[in-house]
Amino acid sequence: MKLSALAKKPQLQKITIDDEGIVEKYGEAPEFYIYDRYEMDIYMRLMNTEENDFHKMSQVCKELVMDEKGKTMLEKDDILPGDISVKVVETVIQHLGNAVSQTLAA
Repeated sequence: MKLSALAKKPQLQKITIDDEGIVEKYGEAPEFYIYDRYEMDIYMRLMNTEENDFHKMSQVCKELVMDEKGKTMLEKDDILPGDISVKVVETVIQHLGNAVSQTLAA
């Protein structure tokens, strides 16, 4: 197989945080978009972040949260409510983990 057969342009995927407690508290499920694949440096930055360094993880994840047009949704100084921030980080990391496993040979 040619390596080029595995390459494609990143596609936006809609992510909905449908956690029952979040929906109950905010009245609806928050949504954002994330690409289905990223350059390796994004994966490495998250992998090299200490598990207990939530601030650094959330900063990396903030860069990945997009609107429906693929533009960064959150500004540098924007701060999400704590419960939403935790769910965003969990969701982004889960998504990136799934993307890695989809590209690895079985």
